[in-house]
Amino acid sequence: MNSDQFVASSARGSNNDDSINLADRSAGTYFAQVSRYSTSSGNVTYDLALSTANPSNLLPREVNLGNLSHDVTQTGRVDNNDTSDVYAFSIGSFEGVNIRLSGLSADADIRLIRDRNGDRNVDSGDEIVRSARGGTNSDTLFGIDDAGSYYLQVYQFGNASTNYNLTFDHFTTPYA
Repeated sequence: MNSDQFVASSARGSNNDDSINLADRSAGTYFAQVSRYSTSSGNVTYDLALSTANPSNLLPREVNLGNLSHDVTQTGRVDNNDTSDVYAFSIGSFEGVNIRLSGLSADADIRLIRDRNGDRNVDSGDEIVRSARGGTNSDTLFGIDDAGSYYLQVYQFGNASTNYNLTFDHFTTPYA
């Protein structure tokens, strides 16, 4: 008897980073298959990374906000088939950002990461700050004002599903 079961897939298109984030699964053997889009041609080179941490310690650039020079608002959803979303952004000298996660119908949390060695994995010391308020309370990170590149990860708490609003409030500082 064949007990193979399809678990999840993702197909973002183009050469964007792709990820599959799943809630707790039972112990067992899992297989990951990477396939080229049916209408593309030529050779494809890729890196594949796997993580069992919750939240995931992998940092795909799912949404690249670039250099923040104004306020930005994003909407998204985390659930059992996509347990975290990652936003890449940078701030320059004399700039800062306050970050707010709101509009929750269930618990979700955020953490700010600075990937110091550029390996796109959350290593010890890469997580700068986390906000993990319970329930549907808004999570906030204030006064991020060190110039550089960051990742902001929105992640599911427990097995709850929720839509969310994520606001990056840009501000200028008198110092570099």
